[in-house]
Amino acid sequence: MPVLVLAAKPAAYLARITGQVLEEAMLQDYVRTAYAKGLAREVVVWQHGLRTAGASLLGAVALAMRLSVGMLPIVEMVFLYPGMGFAFLMAVRTHDAQAGAGLAMALALTLWLANTGLEAARRWLDPRLNLGASGTGDGR
Repeated sequence: MPVLVLAAKPAAYLARITGQVLEEAMLQDYVRTAYAKGLAREVVVWQHGLRTAGASLLGAVALAMRLSVGMLPIVEMVFLYPGMGFAFLMAVRTHDAQAGAGLAMALALTLWLANTGLEAARRWLDPRLNLGASGTGDGR
């Protein structure tokens, strides 16, 4: 049950964002060109639409992940599930600064690693994101 509670809001958010981003991607010129070449709808959606929408979706996944980690202590407290969030709340309640700082750093490191991986995947999916990193300073 805790997993369902943690996943419900981010899943709804990702479904909404996926629909919006995919709809926007399917209106692009290269999608119309792919249809004009006679490609099947499934091929156009998977190879052109989702590849373009993927970078935005990975950004939404990062946001959804932060939301879930933020809700973690509350959900664990409600369900009396002894996890990291529950331990963090107990450390705060008992004024255990070392345990609280250690758990906060562990959660922060987990989010940082996940966000770094998602950002690398976004740059792989959308090469336009790499244009600003050329070192010229003017975005070209």
